[in-house]
Amino acid sequence: MVMCLILVYRKQTKVSDQRTDRVGRNMSSIKKPVHRRYQYTEETMQKACDSVLKGSMSQREAAKQFSVPHATLQKIVSGRTEVGMKPGKKAVMGNLETKLVDYAVNRAALGVGFGKKEFLNYTSKLAKKHNITFKRGRPSDK
Repeated sequence: MVMCLILVYRKQTKVSDQRTDRVGRNMSSIKKPVHRRYQYTEETMQKACDSVLKGSMSQREAAKQFSVPHATLQKIVSGRTEVGMKPGKKAVMGNLETKLVDYAVNRAALGVGFGKKEFLNYTSKLAKKHNITFKRGRPSDK
């Protein structure tokens, strides 16, 4: 197992033959480290949380034994996040996004052109209809 990891590390840090910086110095001997995220399943994270909450082991011990990130385990145990939660903001419109996509597809199938401004206006009308509010009464460009 250790030999396999060494080979993977060497393979991923291989650099091209000749690289130079702005001054012209040879940079091919400098290797960039490969950053990997933890690869764990929701099941292993849940087991680690259960063992911490039962009091059978500490957070660090559980993180090490179940190969899960300590910081993530700490967030879940404290209640700030949940197991299986995806990073980033939640969609404001939720299930209404499928309606918006259908609207755009139908308009395109009919050959009726519409711009970004018209689409945002339709989105704001749909949001008002379903009691969803935006900061300025209309969704932003993002």
